Amino acid sequence: MSFSDFLDHDAALKGSGEHVAVTQSPSRDLSEFNLPSLPPHLESLVGPTLNARNFWAASAPKVSVLHYDWQDSVLLQLSGRKRFTLIDPARMQAAYPAVMKQERLVRDAPGKYSRVGTSVEIDNFPLVNLTHPDLERHPLFNDAQMMTVELAPGDALLLPAAWYHQVESFSDDDGLCIAVNYWFQGNSLATRLYRTVRENLFINCSIPKRAGILHPCRQ
Repeated sequence: MSFSDFLDHDAALKGSGEHVAVTQSPSRDLSEFNLPSLPPHLESLVGPTLNARNFWAASAPKVSVLHYDWQDSVLLQLSGRKRFTLIDPARMQAAYPAVMKQERLVRDAPGKYSRVGTSVEIDNFPLVNLTHPDLERHPLFNDAQMMTVELAPGDALLLPAAWYHQVESFSDDDGLCIAVNYWFQGNSLATRLYRTVRENLFINCSIPKRAGILHPCRQ
């Protein structure tokens, strides 16, 4: 749909208990949102190895559950606020990295969804639930080194690859939380080390259905 249709749909859902979001827009240059392809101050940082641009818009509340990205990125907060909870990759094992089958949600009725299994394997979501950790099942989480970053309009966050992060989105006056980010291929020693560590930390496992990953939560 067009962005204007999205805004109309979002307005129609107010008070319904349902929320919609634009996530990982396929836009190649962000011009359809009247945004610059790449802010000039970022050209020297991400320009040579820029791989993707993404536009994010959501009505609050919204949570992107704990996961990491495969590439370095810079996120620019345009409106609303985001809270990032980050886990230092040096203690990545405390989040229980895993490879598991992805599930998706099918909307059956307003506010009602059913889970459908897929054959797609994902490896960037851990087993631990950051919001409600089960320390009996995941005792290493006690050793996780976490930090919280609050982003307001005009703020930017440089997020290296392999940093687990959970993102909470907020908005003021029933407006939208809007951000853009730019993924690029960093080549620092730390980034290369984290990629090596990440590739050797996965736990291959079968996850009970109730503990499966719900892909829409990553939006």
